[in-house]
Amino acid sequence: MRIGTVTHIDPILRRGYIEDENEQDICFTLDSSTEHISAADSVSFEIILDQNGLIATHLKRLAESENTQSYGSYFCPDSHTGELKQFCDYR
Repeated sequence: MRIGTVTHIDPILRRGYIEDENEQDICFTLDSSTEHISAADSVSFEIILDQNGLIATHLKRLAESENTQSYGSYFCPDSHTGELKQFCDYR
């Protein structure tokens, strides 16, 4: 299993990205997890190779992140300012 941090979630496309320990961005779908995953969450995951490249599967949240607020919406840190930007709720 690999470990990384969720850097972005697009609730409309129902996919997101994880930056792993090697600073590699890996795509995942929200259907890859049975848990509620938010941006800035630390996760463990497995990787498979499909026709579009590497895909993270079997995501599991490792611990509550201090940078994630739980209001039923997804938050994503802005890579330029470090501020949290709110995204709409996918539910």
